[in-house]
Amino acid sequence: MFVNTYRILFIIVFFLLFSMNLFPQTQWGFQTSGTIQNLNSVSFFDTSYGVAVGDSGKILFTSNGGYNWSVRFGERYMDSNDVVYADSQSVFAAGYQVCMDGECGMVYRSTDRGLNWQTKPQPVSRINALTFNSTTNGLGVGHAYSYWDQRGWAYNFRFKNNDSIWKSFMVMCNDTSTDEVMTDVSYPDTNFCVAITQQGNIYRLMRDTLTDRDKIFGNSYWRLLGNFPYELNSIHFVDTTIGTIVGSSGNIWKTTDGGLNWESQISGTSQNLNSVFFLNSAEGYIAGDGGTILHTINGGSTWSIEISGTIQNLRKIYFIDSKHGWVVGGNGLILKRAKFKNLVLPQTEIKFGKIIERESRTDSIVLMNTGSDSMTISKIQSDNSEFVSTQSNLILLPGQVMTVNISFSPLSPGSKSGHIIFTHNAPSSPDTVFVEGMALDYDTMVVTVNPKWNLVSNPRLADNDSTHILFPSAISKTYKYDQTLGYQESPRIENGIGYWIKFNSYEEFNIPGVVNTIDTIEVNEGWNLIGSISKPIATSSIIQVPTNIVDSEYFGFEDGYKITDVIIPGKAYWVKVNMNGKLILISP
Repeated sequence: MFVNTYRILFIIVFFLLFSMNLFPQTQWGFQTSGTIQNLNSVSFFDTSYGVAVGDSGKILFTSNGGYNWSVRFGERYMDSNDVVYADSQSVFAAGYQVCMDGECGMVYRSTDRGLNWQTKPQPVSRINALTFNSTTNGLGVGHAYSYWDQRGWAYNFRFKNNDSIWKSFMVMCNDTSTDEVMTDVSYPDTNFCVAITQQGNIYRLMRDTLTDRDKIFGNSYWRLLGNFPYELNSIHFVDTTIGTIVGSSGNIWKTTDGGLNWESQISGTSQNLNSVFFLNSAEGYIAGDGGTILHTINGGSTWSIEISGTIQNLRKIYFIDSKHGWVVGGNGLILKRAKFKNLVLPQTEIKFGKIIERESRTDSIVLMNTGSDSMTISKIQSDNSEFVSTQSNLILLPGQVMTVNISFSPLSPGSKSGHIIFTHNAPSSPDTVFVEGMALDYDTMVVTVNPKWNLVSNPRLADNDSTHILFPSAISKTYKYDQTLGYQESPRIENGIGYWIKFNSYEEFNIPGVVNTIDTIEVNEGWNLIGSISKPIATSSIIQVPTNIVDSEYFGFEDGYKITDVIIPGKAYWVKVNMNGKLILISP
């Protein structure tokens, strides 16, 4: 009982540590990503189709709102920074890897909503953020880094739907190329684009390549709008006038005049803020380190802290509408803001081990509702009547952990297996857990003895193998044979070993226990006194390890030694071997 309880507690603690989930009452629920890589960005086309990207090039896809995520692509040495839908079919993901020259970027494209991805990505410099303001007009910002000059350069990339090519432009401000890391960009209108940098600068795009010289080198021209003494991590404009920036140490700034002036807002946290998203001019969300999620319904005049249920760092937040939002972060974390139910079974199988037939053993399965709405488990059924649960009609609140008892009560010997089927009102219903166990045959065997000395053995896995329990009327001690020490007194009759014992008369003894159908007997060079198993077996079927180590016939004892070709249950036999080894007795 203690071992079973300890195992259940271990499963619960492991799952909690793995997900960093505190399971509070919250509108944010956990989704299973299938990866422990950090996730850096997420984007949805509608309430069903979405893509998340992260370290080691992980690209995850869902077609059911994130209930199921599958890994669709992954480059071991590539980290994916951002992902964005250009239209109903086209999705772009941008990443980078360390290469010979420093950092090399790649842009991957899917033309079927994120299900499949091109195997030959377009090479670019490192992109940190992507955005589209129409199906044919997209832009990304990032930086280039090379080992020999140890400087960062910023580039932006433009996608034209007619040729599907991203083109690089060196970022210029006041006719000078920048040496800054551009972290994010907002592009609400074709003629309005604002980007931010890790160094705290805010830039507005003025124009792309115009002159002949620019066409050769590929430049884009930007105007400096402002500067803050903090790292700037995310920017979002709802239109060409209203925008919000978030950065390190809990800082938030808002503009209502297209970025000419910025006003600080009170966040209520000192955590680094990594992503901002506004549904409209009034309602917005911010995600940050330590599981921070902020929410406003008045344009940021006040921000309230929402319980995320995690302490992981959150990297990107994205909403389709006021009722459907997602956030991704460290350790493969995906949260969804919506009323939904989600059953998680940390165990997918229960192994009961060996149990005597017609006895019973109980184990437990852990159930978790990682969704944000209560769920009902209406039925717990089994497709094998020897595995059952008496529980049903269970209610799991959001974040609740519950254990359900499963009993194994075999009616006949042999290997048993089945499935426990959980029927509930979450999308995954029904969920199943595989169960298996081994039922051991238990009965009583009659062993006969003759007057005077007998060679006997224990043919069962007896409840108690003491000599006075198995053969209570014996008139002698019990002796086994050792090649070095000779005959040795033994208080027990162990399986696989033969013994001398004396009686006054013919008797029959009932020996209860589990049927023993296989035994591996260690033998030493010379004569050995071996025992039996629960069924008669031919001496010719005994397996020798190594082969051909037996140098004699098998000798039993009944009014003198006699050669035998069958090992009888309850009897013992002499056999000679030419080296140390094993004799394996298996009943057919």
